[in-house]
Amino acid sequence: MQIKLVLVFTAVLFQLGNAHGGVHVISELTDPAFLLAGAVVAEDAVVYIAGNGVAAVNVSNPTQPELLVSLRHPLLFGCGGLHIYRSADEGNLRLAVTCSSTDTLMLIDVENPRELKVLGTISDFVVLSRAADVVVKGNLAFVAVPGAASVVSFDITSEASPVHLSSIKLSGADSVSLLDDAHLVVASERGRRVSTLSFSPHGVLFKIGSIKDERFDGVISILKHGTLYLDFTFVISAANGGTFAVLNTTSQSRPSIVTAMQASVRLARPAATLKNEGKYDELGVSYIDAGWAPYGHKSILGATGMVLIENLIYIVGNTAGTISVMDVSDPSKPRIIRELNDARLIGAANICAANYDQESISLDGVLQILVAAVPSTGKLVLLKDTVERLSIQSAEL
Repeated sequence: MQIKLVLVFTAVLFQLGNAHGGVHVISELTDPAFLLAGAVVAEDAVVYIAGNGVAAVNVSNPTQPELLVSLRHPLLFGCGGLHIYRSADEGNLRLAVTCSSTDTLMLIDVENPRELKVLGTISDFVVLSRAADVVVKGNLAFVAVPGAASVVSFDITSEASPVHLSSIKLSGADSVSLLDDAHLVVASERGRRVSTLSFSPHGVLFKIGSIKDERFDGVISILKHGTLYLDFTFVISAANGGTFAVLNTTSQSRPSIVTAMQASVRLARPAATLKNEGKYDELGVSYIDAGWAPYGHKSILGATGMVLIENLIYIVGNTAGTISVMDVSDPSKPRIIRELNDARLIGAANICAANYDQESISLDGVLQILVAAVPSTGKLVLLKDTVERLSIQSAEL
């Protein structure tokens, strides 16, 4: 008997506008605070960058970004995990930061982005060995700890004194994300595995499922955000030059790969054909929707970060300095519909999307502001992209 999984979603989707020239760089900001930046997130028009310290940048005027403050601290070194949340008691804005060089989890008050305040820290060279990533749910913080190959939970009710609650050993733990209100998804580079965990209200962790695949090899990042795709987890990894994969995580006990795309191996169609169609340049960098296929998507070469905005995922590739715009309206067949190749993005570590004053944009179009951190040059690169609202659609798998 053949079983067919059907997912139907109804929503207003986005497509790229043509009148504004697609994704392009609009400004840069250089500061020593951005050197060695490992993570970047945004809340409204403020972008937070973590590396050797934590910085806040105002992008309300994206053509003239302003560095608001740079927080230095002896424990803020090699920071690569960053999660923005609101405190469970009063709803104040906070940052949770993990730093691999100091085996540290730090909580920071960012209610006033011009005055960042350290609330509490916990450092442990065993429990938090090379702490890499963090997410927060309510009074619980969950940290991916590659040095201990485990995920660790903390009670942060008292922000000044986080309390270690539980740990679970895995094949590895390099990236962690919330799957829903009671589940996590965890990526292991060494184990080539993505695992699903459940957690109790008291922070006790249980492994409930996993999937191992060679496409999860190397540096890996996972994403689980948005309301359109509750059943899917999006993954990028360093495997095969750069890989983008879609996982069906409807059944947390048996996650499965829906589809995957990669940069290397072979082109989906002959290079000469793509050149004639203007879809493949002389360096083999440009590959835009040249008939869907899993191979030869050179624009995701060196994929290191991504951000989801409705049905569009922006992926930054640090090898050639690319931004790929992936349409995942149909998660079983994602399409690269636009890309940017810019040398200023070479070496980019991550990307986020910021909100700002959009009064000048019509109701039929939304201007997206993207911010990429380039640690090797100590730069933030700001980009813009205009998307247009689409009609209501549904997808079936």
